[in-house]
Amino acid sequence: MDFLFDAGAVIYVLIVELAPLPQIWKLRLMKQSDQMSLLFTSQLAVGRLLALPYVFEKGAAILAWGFVAGAILRFILVGQAYYYQRRARMMQRFRDEEITI
Repeated sequence: MDFLFDAGAVIYVLIVELAPLPQIWKLRLMKQSDQMSLLFTSQLAVGRLLALPYVFEKGAAILAWGFVAGAILRFILVGQAYYYQRRARMMQRFRDEEITI
C-alpha cells in the first residue's frame, strides 16, 4: 500500500504542484498580467506553506517537497505578475504625462 501512496503522491506533485510552470512561461513571453489575481495566487502559495508542518509530521516527505516546490513556483508567479502589473501602470502613467505636456 505504501507503494501506491508514494506513486499517487508523485503523480499529484507532478500534476498539481508543478501546474504554475506553463503560466510562468506564458507570462514571461507575454510580458503582461493584467487579468491575473495576485491575491488568489498568493493564497495558494501561503496555503502550501501552512500545510507543510502537517505533511512533515505525517511523514509524507514526497508531498512535503511537492508543497515546497509548489509554494516556490507560486511565489515566482506572484512576483512575476506583480512586476508586470506594476510595469504596466508605470508605462500608462508615463503615457498620460506625455499627453499633458
